[in-house]
Amino acid sequence: MLKQWFLRISEFRQELLDGLEDLSKDGAWPERVLAMQKNWIGKSSGARIKFAVAVYDQQTHSDIEVFTTRPDTLFGVQYVALASTHPIVQRLAKTDAELQAFLDTIPALSPDSKVGYLLPHVRALNPLAYEASTPDVTKASLPIYVAPYVLGDYGDGAVMGVPGHDIRDHSFWKHNRHHDPVRIVISQSPDEATTALSNEPFVHHGYLTEHNGPYAGQTTAEATTKIVALLESKGFGSKAETWRLRDWLISRQRYWGTPIPIIHCGECGPVPVPEDQLPVELPPVEGHWGKGKAGNPLDHADSWVNTPCPSCGSAAKRDTDTLDTFVDSSWYFMRFPDPENEKAPFSPEAANASLPVDLYIGGVEHAILHLLYARFISKFVATTPLWPNGRRFAGEPFRQVLTQGMVHGKTYTDPTSGRFLKPEEVDLTDPTNPVVIASGERPNISYEKMSKSKYNGVDPGTCMAKYGADATRAHILFQAPVSEVLEWDEEKIAGITRWLRRLYDFIQQNQRNWAPITSMMGGMPKSRFIATQEVMEGLERGMKLPNMRAARPRRDGKGFVDVTGRMRETQLKCFEEDKKLWRAVQTTIKNVTESYSKTYSLNTVVSDLMALTNAIIDHGNFAIKDTEAQDWRTDKFFTYHATLELLKMMAPITPAFAEECWCLASPFRPGALTVALANIVNRFRPRTMVYPEADQRGMSIFDQPFPTTDGTFEMLAPSTQTCAVQVNGRLRLVVEIPAVPADLKAEELEKWIVDTIMATEEGKQRLLGGQEKGNHVPDIRKAKKVIIVKGGKTVNFVV
Repeated sequence: MLKQWFLRISEFRQELLDGLEDLSKDGAWPERVLAMQKNWIGKSSGARIKFAVAVYDQQTHSDIEVFTTRPDTLFGVQYVALASTHPIVQRLAKTDAELQAFLDTIPALSPDSKVGYLLPHVRALNPLAYEASTPDVTKASLPIYVAPYVLGDYGDGAVMGVPGHDIRDHSFWKHNRHHDPVRIVISQSPDEATTALSNEPFVHHGYLTEHNGPYAGQTTAEATTKIVALLESKGFGSKAETWRLRDWLISRQRYWGTPIPIIHCGECGPVPVPEDQLPVELPPVEGHWGKGKAGNPLDHADSWVNTPCPSCGSAAKRDTDTLDTFVDSSWYFMRFPDPENEKAPFSPEAANASLPVDLYIGGVEHAILHLLYARFISKFVATTPLWPNGRRFAGEPFRQVLTQGMVHGKTYTDPTSGRFLKPEEVDLTDPTNPVVIASGERPNISYEKMSKSKYNGVDPGTCMAKYGADATRAHILFQAPVSEVLEWDEEKIAGITRWLRRLYDFIQQNQRNWAPITSMMGGMPKSRFIATQEVMEGLERGMKLPNMRAARPRRDGKGFVDVTGRMRETQLKCFEEDKKLWRAVQTTIKNVTESYSKTYSLNTVVSDLMALTNAIIDHGNFAIKDTEAQDWRTDKFFTYHATLELLKMMAPITPAFAEECWCLASPFRPGALTVALANIVNRFRPRTMVYPEADQRGMSIFDQPFPTTDGTFEMLAPSTQTCAVQVNGRLRLVVEIPAVPADLKAEELEKWIVDTIMATEEGKQRLLGGQEKGNHVPDIRKAKKVIIVKGGKTVNFVV
């Protein structure tokens, strides 16, 4: 037994519990962390009940007090169990050698052990036994056991055993009194028609059975109120709350730690070390371990321990306990905003400016102690002048918590013995069919937490030597959400390397095509879209480009071709592809920015960047071949700028790769739009074009700001959309229709959709009745009902 120091965290337990509700909003803290803290704080509401103790059938003056959340099951108590540290147990152990021997074995038993020690000649009496209306079975005295499953620091270190309605009590009773029946005092229904099975406890609320005397038939809520009231009137019990959370023991009997700044004086008692003598520093004790000594070396550092009392000057001794290291880790983040302050832990101004912390990242193993202690210290500091604004945040230290998942490795075990196999014991010539070398059998394969004992650890340096740090990092992030378990499988990195290689090759192939853009064509995509939009609108109105003849003879000599119309049609198709790409860029910027800064779903960042890479490459390869007019391709300007935005979003994950590609894609010199483009545009808009967003880029990608959306997403809404047409729930065909107008009401939308689908060539051929390849074609004009889904992306005709 040691005299030790505590911090009174119990003063803040209600605040710590209440604060969990605010931390749960918008998923700021993970649910499992909140649940673990709530259980650790462990607030329970119920009653404290006194059981009289009888020794050799003679009632003593001592009582056993138990706390229970189910007073309604009091008629079902069949034994009382005590913790090994209970005063009655400790007192009896002095004269009972067998009991002491049992107590000596408890540390080696599991916390849920079912073994127990029956105290001889000692019985307990149910407080309801004194009531005349109580059934005789409840009036009988109760056996008292010492049980390992009873915790000394919960309630009063005593439990009323109700085998019929508690899982642990049921298991304990069956193990120790398997011949005695279990008493069921709660039923699922008022008439007791539905009761618990005899081999399982009924742990839910319900109705009291006939074993409850005058309370039979009442609900558990009603009976609880009346039973507690009766106990209070007789002095046998009262309403109560209990907490699992105890005051924080901060004393440690070891050298490594902060000395507790207390001096013990025979006259004055414990005296705090004066502020001008702080901090108390540890003395050098190298010789302690050098001489093979064990224990706390501070106990033997006489010149350090012996010191005058700060209060009266008498000979005194320093406290040789050091602080729990959690004390330091519970407030260090408050020091970061003001690390040079020599007069205080931090200034109120620094605390107000920087606290609480925006994001805490750590393993889930810190969910209880570290995070709970940090919340306690923070809430305490918020009551002091050190953090004046702390009350605004309920004293909470961290706005958001992100718990990263563990990395699990591929683990091989022997199918016969279950022994973990070393890598050299498994033949991996064919990775899909591993073989145990010694037996030739196939090993059991699982993914488990990496550890030396399981031989499943992986050196990341090996992977980086093969594929590079960027590919390894992207692979790690892509394999699982940051908060989930990552099952390490090096073979899957092939998808990442294929993505990076494809993008690198694409940039190399297009360097020459992009050279005119980088050297001459400034401006930004938004300005370019505005200018091109005007050109497209001019073409829509039938205006001719310079030197363009409206018609010319066909190359085969058969008639004439409308060159203006053909060029207008192909240009419009290419422009739609340009818009589609840039909308994808804007969507990716929005999603990636949110993932990087809010949701931290970094695995979706990689998948979004992969999708954008595919869109860029598809756009760069898009072309329309027209033998009568000329070949038309999508604008390389947008492919180029989309690639730049992609590389900037990749840089946090693949910095070296992104920098290399950035250098390949650019000599970045400031410029403006080519004279040719300006001349074309100004024919339709006779005023000087100004592009204030002209490129001013540095040589490194890390000189660039992170991409932001430019407001073009809505402006570049596609003029067409894909519509899946179903008949009686079965897909009939997919057609391209004009974008659905946003202002149409339900009836107008239905008519517009039907008319538009029927106007398409596919709709005319396959939806207006008749025969198609010998099969009947449905006539959607006779549909009984039209169901429009997702704004016209799917339409189902019920015929």
